Amino acid sequence: MAKSDKAIRVTVKGSETMELGDLLELQGKLKESDPIKEGKLRQSILDHGFAVPFVVWRKEIMDGHRRRVVLKRLRDRDGYTVPPLPVCGSKLKTRAEAAEMVLQINSQYGTITDGGLAAFIAEHELGEDVLAKVELPGVGVLDAPDAEETEAQIEQMTVQPAPAMVWVLVGIAARDYARITTPLQAVADMPGVIYESTIR
Repeated sequence: MAKSDKAIRVTVKGSETMELGDLLELQGKLKESDPIKEGKLRQSILDHGFAVPFVVWRKEIMDGHRRRVVLKRLRDRDGYTVPPLPVCGSKLKTRAEAAEMVLQINSQYGTITDGGLAAFIAEHELGEDVLAKVELPGVGVLDAPDAEETEAQIEQMTVQPAPAMVWVLVGIAARDYARITTPLQAVADMPGVIYESTIR
């Protein structure tokens, strides 16, 4: 495919559009760059297009810094054409207010739970590989044995008194988590068991 044939699709509307070269950084060195995460973002943009507008204060980006970096690389290194991009302009009055909002945007005010994530994936019929494509703080994927085998192993578990704590790590694919929640809870309810569940 010739360089001129490659174009970034825009799959969202904003209140206005701006050229990529006109967008300026506000975030500075607030966050470090991670090549693996940027690779996932690059693939997301190629798969789904530019799907979320930038939020800007004047011409400075409040939300979308990594997208700007990835789009510039797609344009400069990979030869993609980047059309004018949708933006939503902030009505904040000062740059200091805009900078504070950058921190607000990067804050996480809710926690994704194991059960909530499993239910969300099931409800929306997302593919089993969805967690490998995104970056959710504190959430990831472990390769896991077959769910039926794991369920049988959990049902056979017993707790033996021991002078020291024994940690057992069970890796379950996100797609199978909902199926084994009940057996896991049965183990968690046994005397002497401290149960912690974390998706990584």
